[in-house]
Amino acid sequence: MPGPQRTPTEVLARRGSTLAPRRKGEPPAIADGERAALAPRRPIVPAKPDEPLFDEVAERKWDAITRDLDAMGVLSCVDRHVITRYCVLYSRWAKMEQEIAAHRDIAQPAYNERGEVTGYTVLPQVAIAAKLFDQMLKIEDRFGLTPASRASVRMVHALGNKADAEAKKATGKDRFFKPVAVEIKAQS
Repeated sequence: MPGPQRTPTEVLARRGSTLAPRRKGEPPAIADGERAALAPRRPIVPAKPDEPLFDEVAERKWDAITRDLDAMGVLSCVDRHVITRYCVLYSRWAKMEQEIAAHRDIAQPAYNERGEVTGYTVLPQVAIAAKLFDQMLKIEDRFGLTPASRASVRMVHALGNKADAEAKKATGKDRFFKPVAVEIKAQS
């Protein structure tokens, strides 16, 4: 697929994009299709998976991440598999980091035939942890869990917040960026 990935319609709506209402053929992010941008909404937390890969660390991460994503207003029941994958990656990453901490060194000396140090070999756990970290970061970017991606995802209830209005006035951005209530209707 050439170019960047398509931004979900709900994320566009939260950003105030005029493209969001014109999008066709994309199912609503919430199962019942009911979405009023400023209306209070019920929590949507997918069921916790019952998988053998899901250990105690993954379960704790599941509870934390679903709570945070729901508070941000970007969680949907269809996100279950992505969040499961993220929690399993997190659990594996935490295990690799514990093994690295147990060795205290991330590299071991490599010796030649005469017993001289010729270089260093990085522990395999370091490379595995780095790959897991990169995979987790990609998922975090999709959900707005990094500072750069969070700046583009606006929380639903923040528009009516008095503290948010004060912050906008302080920066002067309210002259250019007006909050817009966008309603996404289910297509029939």
